[in-house]
Amino acid sequence: MPTVYELSALDAVVLLAFFAAVVVITVRSARRTTTTQAYFLADRSAPGWVIGISFIGTSISSLSFLAFPAAAYQGNWAGLVPFLVIPFVAVVADRVCLPIYRRVGVNSGYEYLERRFGPFVRLYGSTMFLLLQIARVGLILVLLSLPLTLLTGLNQANAIMLCGVFTTLYVLFGGLSAVLWTDVLQTVFLALGAVFCVCLMCYQLPGGLTTVFEVGREAGKFNMPPWHVQGGSAMTDFIELTMVVLLLHGVFNQLLYYSADQNVIQRYLATESNREARKGLWIGSLGVVPMFAFFTFLGTCLYVYYAKLPDPDVAKLSADEVFPHFILTQVPPGVVGLIVAALLAAAMSSLDSNLNAIAMIFQIDIYRRHLVKHRPDEHYLQVARLTTLIAGAIITLGALGLASVSVETLLELMFLVYAIFAGGLAGLFLLGMLSPRAGNAGAAVGIAVSLLVNIYLTCSHFGWLLPEPARCPTHPYLIGAAGNASLLIAGYGFSLVFRPRKPALGLHGLTVWSGRNDKAKQA
Repeated sequence: MPTVYELSALDAVVLLAFFAAVVVITVRSARRTTTTQAYFLADRSAPGWVIGISFIGTSISSLSFLAFPAAAYQGNWAGLVPFLVIPFVAVVADRVCLPIYRRVGVNSGYEYLERRFGPFVRLYGSTMFLLLQIARVGLILVLLSLPLTLLTGLNQANAIMLCGVFTTLYVLFGGLSAVLWTDVLQTVFLALGAVFCVCLMCYQLPGGLTTVFEVGREAGKFNMPPWHVQGGSAMTDFIELTMVVLLLHGVFNQLLYYSADQNVIQRYLATESNREARKGLWIGSLGVVPMFAFFTFLGTCLYVYYAKLPDPDVAKLSADEVFPHFILTQVPPGVVGLIVAALLAAAMSSLDSNLNAIAMIFQIDIYRRHLVKHRPDEHYLQVARLTTLIAGAIITLGALGLASVSVETLLELMFLVYAIFAGGLAGLFLLGMLSPRAGNAGAAVGIAVSLLVNIYLTCSHFGWLLPEPARCPTHPYLIGAAGNASLLIAGYGFSLVFRPRKPALGLHGLTVWSGRNDKAKQA
């Protein structure tokens, strides 16, 4: 295990500069955040380029700065495959999701679900989203605290508290505007930290970048997984980590992100025009793939670096510990502060967006819709801030409670959380947007089938509850894909057999087809 690093005075200056920039952004944003519209949607006045960079910062999970290099160091470029589909899924978002959300005048995606399928489906969707985000961000905070303890000297509890409390405070006061502009700052820090590490490794390596490509190619570090398992059956291709599994995982994960994630839906709605919203969508979608590719390339550089410049301590480390070890032993003071800021930025970019989205969903879809109606906007703004504070506290305390759990168990728990709470959300939104035939009953049947499929496949994979003959071997990456596909098929199939009851306000603008018909009539 690498030794704990003691931050130098120069590192401390860099970190203080980072925190000071976040404080300035928060203060400026807080002055304009006087309504719920400003708190949740930045007064619908955010520039498209800011939305785009924020897309990149939010898309890059707080573990990407470490997880991608570790995966490439240990294996090859397989981890990049699920993200190569992003530009193609963005076409669906551009043609289907973004226009519908802006056309129907909703503030949350789950408000759309009620117009399309009724109040039960809205309540189901918003509840699943809230549970998913609270559990997801808590798990990410725990995993991220591990390298932070090495690079800062903080203990794990203090690292979790630092990320949780600081992020909660600036979201509490600044709202979505603070989230967007700090995401820009955080994305810059992430990029600078990664670029510096790659440049340093290439500078120290004999032959530089040429050596990286030569040694990496000889070692198979640039390889992708096979399409087919040699000697295996057709089912084996869905059990092993093949290109098919990774692409399906990527497609359905990104469909969930672009169609059903409130973090993204808020960004669709935070601009003044469709043109600016589409600009943000495409800047983010086309920018995030090179960013992921660069993190993966960093891992390849790391492998070549220690292959050519051996370090006996590296042999004792796990793949996740090699990059922190490189930072501790090779990166000069000041730049370590930049990388620590990048790690903090990565955590904060995940936490800030989710906190604001959690507050919005609770305030609009649960509190205002079911608990307290017809109050002035000032009341709902206070509730939004209070919800942000409580959600931040729950996430931080939950992360502190999970800190003693092993990493392997946390990863299993993350798979379970995603399978149950997120497995069918993308299918539910796409069912409403793509099929005019689908009705309330079809959506309910699809939800039930999706939950059963998700739970069954999860139990099969981990060997829970089910006897051996009753299990269906499936790669865990496909559990979410199966849940979404089963919801689409079951919901549409039921709606074909049983004529759905149309929404009270009809389907005008609620599906991609009704939107086109409306345009044709206007023409």
